[in-house]
Amino acid sequence: MTFSDPARGRYARIEITEQRVVRAVLVGLPEGIAAVSQAYDRGRPVPADRLALLLGPKAGAGAGGAGADPATLADEAVLCHCNNVSKGAVVRAWLDGARDVGAVAAATRATTGCGGCADAVRAVCAALRVPEGVA
Repeated sequence: MTFSDPARGRYARIEITEQRVVRAVLVGLPEGIAAVSQAYDRGRPVPADRLALLLGPKAGAGAGGAGADPATLADEAVLCHCNNVSKGAVVRAWLDGARDVGAVAAATRATTGCGGCADAVRAVCAALRVPEGVA
């Protein structure tokens, strides 16, 4: 599968065998990088909606897994692919006192590569905040 969007600086070439990713090159597609990497790492079949795999669920109807709420992901799910930082590492940094994206970045290096994971890290941090008045 090949996707090219030179006007926006996006490109993907993915080799799929028996519905599994065997090789991939992605540029300028942070949600796609996360989704394709997880499909590859876990040996999961790719969803039928291949465009949503690359661009997230807003691009197509019902993407399977791409663009999921980062706060609901398993602890081993990788949020930052540039520095291989899992959701669990972000949670541990939060529990150790890193209370915002900058502090999480300092503790884990998440967001310090391409920056495509910043929204996911921000969402996990927001989900960990205890509402005022709740002890």
